[in-house]
Amino acid sequence: TLGAVTGAGFNLTLDTGHFVGADIAGTTVANVGTLTLRDAGTATFTGAIGTNTAVAVTDAVTLVDFQGAVTTPTLTIPGTATAYNVNLTGTGGVVTNAVTFANTGTLTLGAAGGTLTFTGGLTATANSTRTLLGTIQSSDAAMTFGAVTLGADTTLDTMATDGTGDLTLGAVTGAGFNLTLDTG
Repeated sequence: TLGAVTGAGFNLTLDTGHFVGADIAGTTVANVGTLTLRDAGTATFTGAIGTNTAVAVTDAVTLVDFQGAVTTPTLTIPGTATAYNVNLTGTGGVVTNAVTFANTGTLTLGAAGGTLTFTGGLTATANSTRTLLGTIQSSDAAMTFGAVTLGADTTLDTMATDGTGDLTLGAVTGAGFNLTLDTG
């Protein structure tokens, strides 16, 4: 269990072993060069994550759970032999790179009333299920989703200005929530 971490620009690697019960629990991470979650049963951060370089997940057994805003130039979520779940459910956050959520477990993005920005766009098609909430946007970059379930009223907006900000979406299960699609 970690309290608030201030990295002074240094890298932080957390590794508890690749088995259920080997968990990482933390609050906030600020001013870290790269935060690497190398192996964990479950990794949960309840506060904001801010890095200067990257947030890199190399593997987890069950869940990587970012409950606060994640602000980072690079987010890496690879596919591995373990079908781990990923949640980014803070009410804000900005990820600069184009992110491919390659984890094959579930994916939950956003928070009701919140705005999550993927400046370089995102691809989320490998996940077993995808749940979306709030506003998820890019900055004139493509966003591609497989089938999704709405967990709250949801807006997907690529803010396209030149034709490169396409929005591709599989089947939608609305669960009574509203969906707004905007590419301009």
